[in-house]
Amino acid sequence: MFIGVDGGGTKTEMVVLDSEGVIKATHRTGGSSYLALGLEALGTLLAQGIETLLGKAGLRAADVEFAFFGLPAFGTVRTIDAQPPGLRHVTKSLRMAGLANDDFAADNGFFSGK
Repeated sequence: MFIGVDGGGTKTEMVVLDSEGVIKATHRTGGSSYLALGLEALGTLLAQGIETLLGKAGLRAADVEFAFFGLPAFGTVRTIDAQPPGLRHVTKSLRMAGLANDDFAADNGFFSGK
């Protein structure tokens, strides 16, 4: 199973899908700009969102092979280039996770390969 998170200033879309690309569950939550929320609040928002997403799909974090988080403005402030402390509790339960600016995710068509 794979998780994709498309963060934005007004809303954050989450999806979990299998290796064939079949969507198992989706979840929408509030905006995920750490500049507006702060890192700890962002971590809480994402952790609750992932928990809800996995619950909808009947999955556990251990079932997820990889999660990708595309978050607004991430990496634009040099002091926060590494994984923000507020997000560690979100990703520590996942086997592998990637984190990048949401522009990176959009530019690379992360799930479609286009």
